[in-house]
Amino acid sequence: MAEAAVSIENLTKKFGDIVAVDHINIDIKKGEIFGLLGPNGAGKTTTIRMLCTLLEPTEGTAKVAGYDIRKQPAEVRRNIGVVSEGVDLYGDLTARENLILFGKLFGVPKKILMKKINDLLGFIGLTDRADDLVSTFSTGMRKKTLIVSSLIHSPKLLYLDEVTSGLDPQTAVSVRDLTRQLRDQGITVLWTTHYLDEPEKICDRIGIIYDGRILALGTPKEVKSVASISVTIEMTLDKHPSRECLDYIKNLDGVIAVRSSGTVLNTTVHNHEASLGRIIENLNTNRIKILDIAKRGSSLEEAFLKLIADASAKESGKIEKEIERLRKEIIEAMDKIKVE
Repeated sequence: MAEAAVSIENLTKKFGDIVAVDHINIDIKKGEIFGLLGPNGAGKTTTIRMLCTLLEPTEGTAKVAGYDIRKQPAEVRRNIGVVSEGVDLYGDLTARENLILFGKLFGVPKKILMKKINDLLGFIGLTDRADDLVSTFSTGMRKKTLIVSSLIHSPKLLYLDEVTSGLDPQTAVSVRDLTRQLRDQGITVLWTTHYLDEPEKICDRIGIIYDGRILALGTPKEVKSVASISVTIEMTLDKHPSRECLDYIKNLDGVIAVRSSGTVLNTTVHNHEASLGRIIENLNTNRIKILDIAKRGSSLEEAFLKLIADASAKESGKIEKEIERLRKEIIEAMDKIKVE
């Protein structure tokens, strides 16, 4: 098996008694777009900061581009590019001047640097605007220039943190297209976002992190399968279903929700195979013909929310058990005192 672009082994970060990242293990393949998803406070940012060598792990380690984040932080930094929220270009400099500045900071030789800048500006279609102030750029142009500025030193891995945040839909699409082009050139991309519809559009694989732990890991399709959640059956009927018919379907085992819009009936179910037969039987009994039928799987957002809800419920159960254990200990101690 080829060496992973990022190999995370039992990576852990504690802040006092708080465990922000809890012994996570992830291998990110070379040349893939990997999405790291999680709600605020899940450990996503802390993980990224450790991989960027900005935070020292409490336990475990990771290799980035073959270099250990603990033992070889300088080599790690030379092989990564980072675009994060809150980081921006200098508006009073031109696009070319910004790229020259970043190139010098990374120690790129001048002869190589100027060709690299021309290539990168051409890559994003901004050759004609190279000597315009960045402050005159649209949000999309600015974002693309920021992304290529992180490529000036030819990194093997690119961290893109919330890069589409605040962008209009058209610009967000163009940024995702740019990211795919980078992936196709062999650059590994670690993508984080709070827009849960994005990973299905761009990520080859994803990891869902919550409370410092990885809940699911795989392709978007695999993660949705792991969540074992519902599907929606959409039926086009020859006439409106009656209220009695809808109520009957709604009360079937495994049925989560029923929505009727004209002659289109949408039924969300847990076990679609068992429920479908009974729904069809009921429609036939009511002399309603099915003109068309389709099955829609749950979205990644629905899978994400279910995984988080399940993990939260499990954690609440542990807390309740611990409270009950402490309550019993207190009662036993009080009884002992009374006896004495």
